[in-house]
Amino acid sequence: MTHEIWKELISRHVDGETTPEEERQLHNHLATCSECRDFQEDLKQLRPAIREAAVLDLGPSFVVTVNERLREEESRIDSWIAVERLARNTVMGLAFTVAVVLAVMASMRSREANAPEPTILTASNDSTAARVLLEHEELTKGDVLLAVVTK
Repeated sequence: MTHEIWKELISRHVDGETTPEEERQLHNHLATCSECRDFQEDLKQLRPAIREAAVLDLGPSFVVTVNERLREEESRIDSWIAVERLARNTVMGLAFTVAVVLAVMASMRSREANAPEPTILTASNDSTAARVLLEHEELTKGDVLLAVVTK
């Protein structure tokens, strides 16, 4: 075992929390280890000092003072709850508004995409111009000029 484990066992021994088997192992180890013996002596002297320091006289006003401070802290927290609720509702309202606007915009775009493209040439007598303009996906300047001249 390491010294850290032995020191934990010594601490439990001083507190009276060890089993008989642990007591036997600890006794054998302390017989050969001066570092752990010193640690045990330090703990034995330190424990009573800790117990004496733990006895505090808080006085009769201690409970009253603690209760007053708790009430002050609770009132300060309560005042922020309303602000937090308002901020949360505002953010949710804005998020809902943005979602509605985006949905309307998407709906308008899908209607525009599904709308038929306007036909530029419909008259049957514009057959040369219609043939030139409607043959190509993209019109060049020459195509437009030919359509205008043949009209």
